[in-house]
Amino acid sequence: MNALEYFYKLCSIPHRSYHTQAMREFLCAECERLGFRSVVDEAGNIYVSKSSSALDSTLQVCPKVCLQAHYDMVGVGAAWEDRALELVQDGQFLRAKDSSLGADNGAAIAAILWCMERGFSNFEVLFTNDEEVGLCGANALTMPIQAPFLLNLDSEVFGEVIVGCAGGFDALCSIAARTYPVWGGIYVESFGFSGGHSGVDIHKNIKSSLAEFFAVFGVISGYLSDKSGLILTHLLAGEKSNSIAVGLRAQAAFSTQEVARSFIECMRTLESMEHIDSTTYRIKRESSLDSSAWRVYVSECAGFVVRITEEPNAKAQVLGYELIALARFVGELRQGVWERDEHSVLSSLNVALARTHKQHIDFSLKARANKDDLLESIRASILEISGRFCQKPATISGFYAPWQRQLADDHPILRHILQAFEWRHTEISEIHAGLECGILQERFAQMGLEPVLMASIGPTILSPHSTQERLDIGSFEEFVVVLCRILKTLD
Repeated sequence: MNALEYFYKLCSIPHRSYHTQAMREFLCAECERLGFRSVVDEAGNIYVSKSSSALDSTLQVCPKVCLQAHYDMVGVGAAWEDRALELVQDGQFLRAKDSSLGADNGAAIAAILWCMERGFSNFEVLFTNDEEVGLCGANALTMPIQAPFLLNLDSEVFGEVIVGCAGGFDALCSIAARTYPVWGGIYVESFGFSGGHSGVDIHKNIKSSLAEFFAVFGVISGYLSDKSGLILTHLLAGEKSNSIAVGLRAQAAFSTQEVARSFIECMRTLESMEHIDSTTYRIKRESSLDSSAWRVYVSECAGFVVRITEEPNAKAQVLGYELIALARFVGELRQGVWERDEHSVLSSLNVALARTHKQHIDFSLKARANKDDLLESIRASILEISGRFCQKPATISGFYAPWQRQLADDHPILRHILQAFEWRHTEISEIHAGLECGILQERFAQMGLEPVLMASIGPTILSPHSTQERLDIGSFEEFVVVLCRILKTLD
């Protein structure tokens, strides 16, 4: 099989995160068939070497490089249903019908297997498990490697040579509900938000439905007879911790009949404004025939439909939250970039998810930073803010350290990589997203290994983690050529 045929084969084996057994069995069997030996640890990580296992120190020839990739994928559509993927070629791109493709990181695995098929033997391989759900395999790795250099193959832009990436953590903030007397009610639903990756896209000013919801109603609350008069009773917003929120559905009620009346008057007043105050928000009637529904635009195409669902004729008791207080909380968290230099983002925070439960509301945050001190600074800020607004400080979990650059531009290993690209355009960079390299560095250090140098390359993959995921076939073929040249030059 050639590399692309290997990729087709991988796509026929279901392997979404937490459901990787079939892929693990295939990889071990295929590596054995190609003359390599494999060892699996308790976390499902697979170490592969030509002549021995990672735990055997009697290697006659030390591998020159460890090729590293994860073998789980994000399951969306057919992949979530553990079905074989139906691949479709659209011009220069390969995609899966009604499914995520798993080119992240299946393209790398296919390239590695092809290098084995070609007879290269100067490398070892580390296939990590369950990367897409919290870097689980890397965090639990128990097997050392032998090579002094690890080449991660999880980059998603061909020609980009990654030498550092952000670390991060998750934070969970909970706020207890209170009982309120309320009148009437409104329903809010988002439209037109595009979403994006909370790391590599965070600098693009992509609107977050969650952050914008609280910003909009923070402004609207200022026009009410009582700024604290909107009581949030239900909220479901966001999709994943590492994506910018798209979907949002919310319900709210009014603390008094007077507030309910002032809300309607407020919306009618704001309709006449080109923009609300100094913001870019615009409010338009949903229909000329419907005086109880509006569209609030936060950009040209995105915003919220706001609809009165219940007239304020009867009083009720509900568990809820003062919307203006939640708006202040989310506002202080500062969705988006926190610090940057002239070249790149250095730290950021994504207010990713919000869910109301019976007696509390949870906010899930994803923090990232490319330096240890900046990551600690964000952590301290989140704890301070949550300490003021919540019953207790945020719970921090899933911490992983930044992968800080080790390779200078003139380092021999970096020169080998750049030479392997020959005439192809290359760019050395650090990214504001998570790769496994920082965690692996920590794990190897805990095993007593000498510092392992690392870099990352890969083919071009568009819209990963979605049904729009596409692999640029030309870049994949070029990536395989470059990888083979790297192995040749390191020999």
